[in-house]
Amino acid sequence: MSALNLLQRLSSYHGISLDANGRPFLLGLINQAAKELYDRGVLYLTEREIIVQLDADQQQVTLPYDVDLIIAARRYDSRIALKQEDMRPRYRSDSWGALASRTQYDKWRLKQRSAVSTALLNASVVHVAISEAVDVDILVKVVGSTGAASRVVETITILAGATTASGSKIFTEISDITKDLSDADVTVTNDDGDTLSVIPNNEVRVTYPIYQVLERYESHSETDRMFEVLYKRKFIPLVKDQDEFLDGYYDNALELKTTGYLFMRQDDKLGESSGLSSAADSLVEEVNRQFMPQSEARIVWRPPVGQRVMRRLVHDYSGQLTNNQA
Repeated sequence: MSALNLLQRLSSYHGISLDANGRPFLLGLINQAAKELYDRGVLYLTEREIIVQLDADQQQVTLPYDVDLIIAARRYDSRIALKQEDMRPRYRSDSWGALASRTQYDKWRLKQRSAVSTALLNASVVHVAISEAVDVDILVKVVGSTGAASRVVETITILAGATTASGSKIFTEISDITKDLSDADVTVTNDDGDTLSVIPNNEVRVTYPIYQVLERYESHSETDRMFEVLYKRKFIPLVKDQDEFLDGYYDNALELKTTGYLFMRQDDKLGESSGLSSAADSLVEEVNRQFMPQSEARIVWRPPVGQRVMRRLVHDYSGQLTNNQA
């Protein structure tokens, strides 16, 4: 169901006008309800896979802006799983403990979410561009530091009919980039031509997760520095009339959850609000049971003897274990 159809259904049922005030109010509640459903866990159509290559010097990688949560990661060549850690264990008095020589390797840690995908190596002005001209101005706000001030804000305007614009401040670091909702994606670059950020037309801002992989210090081949990452995509709000929440699979749940939010604002329907919310959660679970895998697959790798052999152990709900030659 498109955002427009959902707006019209809710508008008709609850008597809310879709004028300049009613539409943003109702769309805001829809997105609030959608975000609550989205944050329940991994939902159908929210998983993605990518292959990334680790930076050889800093042993870190910048992932795409749409990465919300990393579900699993493994080395591309050996399929060895990587465990996620936070930043604190490295600062223990005994480092990583008695097994430091073995346990500190093959672990990921999230260092930060950055407004830019590439750090500024040289001080630079900021350039913004769109691929095709639109008929309204697009305002891009850049926050960061310069050689003269720790925090400055500059607004760069792509005029209607134009496709590029440049700022005047020379930034040494950028901490935030935001823009208006628009009809075109905005690409942000520096003087060296490096792409700092790409903000989709239906987003106000994006951030890029930067992960460090703790591994041995000796040099590795390019293949050994490649990793497969399974992740949950970040929530994308409904903005345009044609936008859909997860291709419509959770439409009924979203409509019930939004109605629950509306009832929370009415004293005589507060009791019904919690019931609608619970019903929406139940619908989410039903969709998950219907469309998502009902068994867990574990992949076991053996040492290579002539040719690597992989055996997939599949454990189904009946409690039986079967071996499938891959």
